[in-house]
Amino acid sequence: MATLARQGPRREERRGVLPGLTVTGTYVPDDAEVEVDVLLEPVHRGVMASGKVRAPWVGQCRRCLEPVRGELETEVRELYEEDSDETETYLLSGDQLDLEPLVRDSVLLGLPQAPLCEEGCSGLCPTCGAELDQGPCGCPAP
Repeated sequence: MATLARQGPRREERRGVLPGLTVTGTYVPDDAEVEVDVLLEPVHRGVMASGKVRAPWVGQCRRCLEPVRGELETEVRELYEEDSDETETYLLSGDQLDLEPLVRDSVLLGLPQAPLCEEGCSGLCPTCGAELDQGPCGCPAP
């Protein structure tokens, strides 16, 4: 939760663990810290939160199935409103706003759905399953 100063912009930096951040096999480890750094600016009937969200992620290369790790950094710019129905904007409750739904949504939308260990990964032979980056497997060409 962040407390607002309605007089002007305020910067908030938070970090913590958010378990359960998974998209199609790519995930943020449950014990990893997720960071948010936002500027909170009062606007008519609400607060605009803009800044960055960062999180480490782990997945499996879609071609060779080797483990892949990366760092997600995504830009956010979202509105918190007092009379929000929570389907279009985030809820502002008095002088309190909850950054967790914003961070969770940002990470889930930013996680790679089909990560690669490297752009030129050759993957596995569809016949024998050999890793083609380590050389030809001996199977006849398709």
